[in-house]
Amino acid sequence: MTKTGITFIAILITTAFSIPVVQADHSYKEAWEARKEQMEQEREFLKRAHELEREERKRLYELEREERKHWEEMNREALKHQEEMFREEFKHREEMAREFRKRY
Repeated sequence: MTKTGITFIAILITTAFSIPVVQADHSYKEAWEARKEQMEQEREFLKRAHELEREERKRLYELEREERKHWEEMNREALKHQEEMFREEFKHREEMAREFRKRY
């Protein structure tokens, strides 16, 4: 065998052994890129879920605030009504007391 033949065979053997390694590295790189993309999508999904949860808490807080305002307003109205009833009752009792004094 000549020097050129030996060199050719050595190149073929080296190429034959290096091709699967390069292919494995390439597939590993593709798998890593796919996993990286998946992790990025998961991160975005979790970020959006957190944002939606925050918006939902904010909406619920606003609803509770509105409900509290409503109940406070209802309580104010009830107190006004009750005070008005007490005033009317007080006036009525005073009138009854005057009537009673006039008679006796």
